[in-house]
Amino acid sequence: MNDKTIKQYLAAFYDGTATEQEEQALADFFADKVNVPSLWKEEREVFLLIRKSAQTPLPEGLSKRLEKSLDTHISKGKTFRIKPIAYKITGIAAAVLLCIGIALNQASFNNDRNMTADTYQDPHEAAKVAGEALAFLSSNLNKGIDQMEDAQKEMQQVSNILNNQLK
Repeated sequence: MNDKTIKQYLAAFYDGTATEQEEQALADFFADKVNVPSLWKEEREVFLLIRKSAQTPLPEGLSKRLEKSLDTHISKGKTFRIKPIAYKITGIAAAVLLCIGIALNQASFNNDRNMTADTYQDPHEAAKVAGEALAFLSSNLNKGIDQMEDAQKEMQQVSNILNNQLK
């Protein structure tokens, strides 16, 4: 037998579609330990192990016991549940952290009264800077809105393609 034929027979054997003649041809080829080329030595061992295991009978009722065991394991289905006490503890911890955060914020606010002081002494200069800041904000907002509209158009195109494929 040539290498191409051996590969075809082995592929069929591993897929479970080999005929008895193909399987017997492989068995005859691999029967001789000495004359098997080194390329096929590992395949020989695998083939012989699979063939030997296929000839070993399974204990009676093993299939039914395995199915029953799998069914009970699947039906148990472990689910993660949080106990009601965990909700209470989490709520209390969140409330304590909120109170601490508010207290720290108030303490820093009282210490930094200068933060609310005017930055500009001249109201015209303050109005000019505020106008520039608002123009900058408006410009960036418009860019963001344009990008969002482009993204929505692309999402609509993708959605249309998916809908057409699913129909």
